[in-house]
Amino acid sequence: MKFEKLNVQRIVFVFLIFILLFIFIIYVCFSLPRITQRPTIKDSSKSHHVLIIGEAQNKSFLQRVLTGAKEASENYDCVIELLVPKSYAAEESIDSLFEYATFIEPDGIIACIPETFFPSEPLVNSKGKAIPLITLSNYNAELEQVAYIGTNQSELGRKIALEGASYLSKGGKAQGSVAVVSLTHDFRVNYSTLMNSLTNSLLKYKDIQTSVLDYANGREFLAKEDIDLIICPSSEDTIKVAQLVTELHKEGKVGIIGFGSGEILETYLQKGTITELLSIDCESMGKSAINELFSYLNTGYANSYVMSGLEIKRSEKK
Repeated sequence: MKFEKLNVQRIVFVFLIFILLFIFIIYVCFSLPRITQRPTIKDSSKSHHVLIIGEAQNKSFLQRVLTGAKEASENYDCVIELLVPKSYAAEESIDSLFEYATFIEPDGIIACIPETFFPSEPLVNSKGKAIPLITLSNYNAELEQVAYIGTNQSELGRKIALEGASYLSKGGKAQGSVAVVSLTHDFRVNYSTLMNSLTNSLLKYKDIQTSVLDYANGREFLAKEDIDLIICPSSEDTIKVAQLVTELHKEGKVGIIGFGSGEILETYLQKGTITELLSIDCESMGKSAINELFSYLNTGYANSYVMSGLEIKRSEKK
């Protein structure tokens, strides 16, 4: 009897161990990020490995950054890979991407981060050495980063205002009505800085009547009022306004100066719905990121802040 009881206990014990092992395997599989491009084993022919990471919504932006980074990497002995979630609906947070990136142990990380992001774990390799971080677009002063590459929001606001005044210039004098719209709820500090700079710059033109429209009254105002130019300081707003102008059959009757990049915006630009499109020079940003990273790796120093350039595209249809 004792022998049989002992065998049963062993069987139960082995069964429990098997269940726990199975649960552990499932946990490991689902805790690692599901990504569009899983980094392969580091190219043995290259001395350095760099990861570019970010959210799914920034995928097209990061792919252009990757293009510029790869071009710059020809001057260095490195392989560069992109790490983003499969889709907007993917459950991986930016923090989990950082966790996975540190697991890969690259020589550097280039990241497009949310404005308020702060990693829950230090960015270090298995030897406890910090992994150099280059951040793009959004600046976080509390984040330990080798360099930040982005756009000065105040300068961007002034540039957009200047483009608006140029569009409304008649006989050397800027005049007309402008609506600056924010149809999305955006409470980022950087976005507020951009909006303040843009509107304040427009107010300097005495013959330009400027209306600032928010989410609550923007759509109704644009549907009723006749205005000469609509300025959209974000890609989301630009797309929404282009859609609204199309619905209202006002294409060609009102100018749109938008901001952002992507296939949808490019289509509206080609059709002439969007008059002018400003965007960050992503390729240049990628080149600067690689150059600053390897400056740090080779000398221990890098420029802490690098201004990224702007691209301006104008529709050929008047």
